[in-house]
Amino acid sequence: MEREAGILLPISVIPSRFGPGDFGEATIAMANMVAQTGIKVWQILPLNPLGPGCSPYASDCGRAIDPIYICLDEYIQKGIIKDPQIVYADKSFADLEAIKKLKLELLRQVFDKTNAKGKKAFKTWANENLWAKGYGVFHKMKQKYGEMNWWDWKVDDRYLAYHLDKVEVDDDILFVEWCQYIAFNQYAALKAKANELGLKIMGDLPFYVGANSYDAWANQDEFLLDENDRPSGVAGVPPDYFSAEGQRWGNVLYDWAYMKEDGYTFWKDRVLNAYKLFDILRIDHFRAFDTYWNINPDSPTAIDGKWEQAGGDEFFGMLFAEHPDLKLIAEDLGEMFPSVYALRDKYNLPGMNVFQFTVFDKTFDKRKNQVIYPGTHDNNTVVGWLDEMSPEQITDLEHILEAGGIKKGKAKLNKRVIEYCFKSECDLCIISLQDILGLGAEYRLNTPGGFGGHNWSYYLNRLIKFADAMPYLKKLVKDSGR
Repeated sequence: MEREAGILLPISVIPSRFGPGDFGEATIAMANMVAQTGIKVWQILPLNPLGPGCSPYASDCGRAIDPIYICLDEYIQKGIIKDPQIVYADKSFADLEAIKKLKLELLRQVFDKTNAKGKKAFKTWANENLWAKGYGVFHKMKQKYGEMNWWDWKVDDRYLAYHLDKVEVDDDILFVEWCQYIAFNQYAALKAKANELGLKIMGDLPFYVGANSYDAWANQDEFLLDENDRPSGVAGVPPDYFSAEGQRWGNVLYDWAYMKEDGYTFWKDRVLNAYKLFDILRIDHFRAFDTYWNINPDSPTAIDGKWEQAGGDEFFGMLFAEHPDLKLIAEDLGEMFPSVYALRDKYNLPGMNVFQFTVFDKTFDKRKNQVIYPGTHDNNTVVGWLDEMSPEQITDLEHILEAGGIKKGKAKLNKRVIEYCFKSECDLCIISLQDILGLGAEYRLNTPGGFGGHNWSYYLNRLIKFADAMPYLKKLVKDSGR
């Protein structure tokens, strides 16, 4: 990995006609501005359909792109749909659920008015992406059964994914397929433009899929299910310093024994299909490729669980033997065993150094082959983090910064923390938009385990705010030799 700088900038954080971002001109303009600062890596987080709490990490389909990112400007300009004339310029937080509902209504109007389903290009794409039909059928079944989990459906519908050729495709199913066709094409154009500007896009691949998801419904053999097709265990992490009850995520667990027999086809497809969208792929919760926490599905917390062995070593051996040029990053955070680091290092995967977690940890292994962040999308902003510190901790931090060559001066403490990260030995330094702008805790993107409030809803309401910060960011990149 070269010595480079990156920005953590999800598509949803970029302003658009509807408030949070899409694949349109404003995002291309933002990419152009980012490229002018010398930044080379653009981390955008998952594009999958938003799940509970509007989280992109709790999606109902790991292959799909959320239609909320589709740009409608072309259809408004052509008069196919009316301009909703939403004004978000004076806000910093968006109601993503309301925006998605409105966009789907407008997209349905476009679909119905343009005979989109009859176009040759759409038919060709649909034939090459048969999963989209399956996803459309899954949506149809969800409408039929309401909030019911797929394993509680009637038996014939429960196994319908294995008999899609017998499903009569109606406009509701076609509409889901068509939205995916538009989203994938718009994203491909955006990525091509970003690459042309010299930016490499880093995406995220969540380790788990949702239990009540298309992925689990359509690939039941790949998961640990009981005789009634219910999850026999669910995912999470055990109790630790931060939580006496651990974290019960509720994702369905992989059947690694079956995957081994099947040649890890499901995981190969997951990685390779995600990699088609990105230039670099960060694998979330990497530690579960080594060992994962298996929680009793009837337990309301993560306490009643046990560590199980995964098949990551054999999987990565096969993956890299077939695709040696994949650029993957391991999210190696949380409770780690030595075997997790051994797996990471065996395949020479860069790990992560989150400054807020590691600055006071004298045992942390700082290394060149690493991505350093002042904070990630799951952290407080640097300003918010500093506000929570005691005077003693601030003093200790000052000593660490000075020892690292970042001396006291006119720069505020948050900017000196950022400078320290940029000048570190790590090959890649990625900084969030909020930290570039020096925003406080109320503007953090996500609080893990939290629902409601401002989780995932922050966005930049005016591009001029980033334009004003560009000289600062450009100097950071230049002075750090990135």
